[in-house]
Amino acid sequence: MAETNTHLIKAKQIHQKVIVFDGHCDTILEVMNHKRTLEKKSTTGHLDIPRMKEG
Repeated sequence: MAETNTHLIKAKQIHQKVIVFDGHCDTILEVMNHKRTLEKKSTTGHLDIPRMKEG
């Protein structure tokens, strides 16, 4: 039980310090590999900032 609490505390500390993004898609991998950017609307992929703003 103590180990589980330790993991939970550590997870909460990480989530308070970093941006966590769960896009359920490969978009972030493409951004990290410099294949595309989130700032411009893309004709490929499922996610970018302009489409997030559009809803």
